[in-house]
Amino acid sequence: NLTLTYATQIHVAVIEIDGFKKSDVNTFAECFGLPKPHLKVRLAGISKRLAPGPETTLDIEVLTASAPKLEHIYVYEGLSSEAGILVSVAAALGSKGHHPDAISISLGGCEADLYGQLAFRDTLNEVFAVAAGAGISVLVAAGDQGSSACERIVDEQKTALPLLSAADPASSPYVTAVGGTNFELTKQNKIKREVVWNDSPLIFGAGGGMWSILTTPRPWWQKGLLEKAGDGRLVPDVAGLADVAPGYAIYCTAQPECAREGEPQGGWQTFGGTSAATPLYAGGVLLADGYQEAHGAPPLGFLNPLVYE
Repeated sequence: NLTLTYATQIHVAVIEIDGFKKSDVNTFAECFGLPKPHLKVRLAGISKRLAPGPETTLDIEVLTASAPKLEHIYVYEGLSSEAGILVSVAAALGSKGHHPDAISISLGGCEADLYGQLAFRDTLNEVFAVAAGAGISVLVAAGDQGSSACERIVDEQKTALPLLSAADPASSPYVTAVGGTNFELTKQNKIKREVVWNDSPLIFGAGGGMWSILTTPRPWWQKGLLEKAGDGRLVPDVAGLADVAPGYAIYCTAQPECAREGEPQGGWQTFGGTSAATPLYAGGVLLADGYQEAHGAPPLGFLNPLVYE
């Protein structure tokens, strides 16, 4: 009832660095008996749409399933640099009286890699602060490598640097960082318990985790937590289903990223990660905002003080 009744006047913005095929999203919606989402693409700092890819497809399809009657999903396509993300997020704030209820960002990287880009990071924090003040909930993926987000390619192999680090922009004090879990289900397909996502030694995964070296001292809403774990902002704040086993069923034919053995044109496959947990959690926030609006109450807005209270 919450899904069907209270999402119709609510909309969301997603920040993306690749594109999507509308036909893929429509196929996903039709398969699960969902309304086709109302999608509006906005270009941020670029002159033409980006090539389709699995990340944007994942975000849109998860939102289509979790909040199927959203008024609009605004897709902001832009560059992957810190400056590019800044431009996209600033554009996603909208205009007076026309801003999204939530912004979902499934992007991030090692804080230490921001050397030389801290001015952009500081400005992005200010934009996130404006979003918080405007009553916009901002959800950001905390990353899939736990505290080992700093990676390098050595001898054609990806390896983690011996440096503990949180991921940016999830470490901003004005966003809600989304980590990852998995479910244990009963025979009736009900959730029995929720556990930390970690499939090692087969597949390494963890939904973020560490204190920030850039957001210090710790934000006021995290005071009193783990005093011995440094004085920086702790991530993640919340968590949702992210495990790639079994993962989310997504329909994607974007080339070449969604091609696979036996199905070179792509199709149905599974994805996971905090990139999936983030739009899922955003969908829940949007449903709550719809309920609030229907009862004459303000949206949830900046979530962290409420979460930690």
